[in-house]
Amino acid sequence: MLTATTADADTQAFRLLPEHPDNLYRLGRHQMLDTLVAEFAAIVDELEPILDVDHTEVQDPFDQGKVGDCTMNAGYGCLVTAPLGKAGQTPVTQAVILSGYELETRLDDSQIPGHYPPNDTGSTGAWSMTTLVKLGLISGWHHTRSLRTALIMLNKGAISIGVRWYQSMFTPDADGTIHVVESSGVAGGHQLCVVANDTKNRRIRLRNSWGTGWGDNGHCWLSWADFALLLKQGGDVVQPLALAA
Repeated sequence: MLTATTADADTQAFRLLPEHPDNLYRLGRHQMLDTLVAEFAAIVDELEPILDVDHTEVQDPFDQGKVGDCTMNAGYGCLVTAPLGKAGQTPVTQAVILSGYELETRLDDSQIPGHYPPNDTGSTGAWSMTTLVKLGLISGWHHTRSLRTALIMLNKGAISIGVRWYQSMFTPDADGTIHVVESSGVAGGHQLCVVANDTKNRRIRLRNSWGTGWGDNGHCWLSWADFALLLKQGGDVVQPLALAA
């Protein structure tokens, strides 16, 4: 992963989250400033209640292995989760995800010099959605940095979130929750798919891309409070939109 840079929009095109070389798992995300890509803001009814949801996944979590393609893994994670994911659909392979990541890094090449292969530059949720549109898999996408808007979006289907990843987040606790402990240090940036919301316990369920051996069959919980903090620190949310019937 590239080194960190200033967030000054006048002097720097984007800011990067350096990936710690000793991480237990691959990450691979940098943070993009608003000016770099047209964002499709999510328009939601802010009076809509935040619901308990548990969207059915038709395929187990993927395993990104040693490649920093978490953005495309999270994007395809949304596509194999209801309502976009449907029983009996053709399974998504890691080769398909990797091919999408190669295209993604070429589409953002003008802003992030170098592409995969040979350079594993990482990318962002916005560019993963742009790529899925280009591949003809979705009609468009929505974007937000608001916690409430993200939770309302989740009522309709899975979302993909790009956030800072702290060392404390690598290991879920006994009940499958990961915690943001800022003093543990930033390991880099990561993109994950969100598939469920638990309003009673004020937490969301994340579908990771480190295989089914991590966490609870590849999943973990994250509190709304920690999610809000990660969004405040520059995280963002995207949601793919289905093709017209």
